[in-house]
Amino acid sequence: FHLNSGAFYDANENDISNQLNALTGLSNTELGFLDGASAGTLVASKVVVADSAGAVPIRYKHTNIAAIGSGQANANTLSLGFNYVTGADNTTCVVLPVPGSYTDVVVVKNGTAGNNLPVYPNANAAIDAGSANSAANISSLGLTVYYAHNATAWYSK
Repeated sequence: FHLNSGAFYDANENDISNQLNALTGLSNTELGFLDGASAGTLVASKVVVADSAGAVPIRYKHTNIAAIGSGQANANTLSLGFNYVTGADNTTCVVLPVPGSYTDVVVVKNGTAGNNLPVYPNANAAIDAGSANSAANISSLGLTVYYAHNATAWYSK
């Protein structure tokens, strides 16, 4: 869902708003899941309710993790959500998890001044259409958001 335009998109970024608007046959039970939901809340497994400004509440797990190892095979694995990484020395690194779905998001903050943090994709995957198993670097004190496209492709911003 694109907040600015109000359009819905599938995993390939195709506008599917018309298909969603054409849905019929929702029962009172299905619509009832909206009953009692307050603005800015989540109703587990059913619906997201935006706040009065149209923002969707997003809560991520916060993980403190150390950069270790010198490559994909011996690096600490990042968690979904926010990861604060210490100990970067331009070689010690971290690795992205195997995505569970294309909606998985990993936020990585390099908490070390003066050194880059190499971030590897999960095995046989690539970051930003680069070579499989190749690291991307987060600069000193930098932050990058990684979005899973599928099991072998991550994109960053």
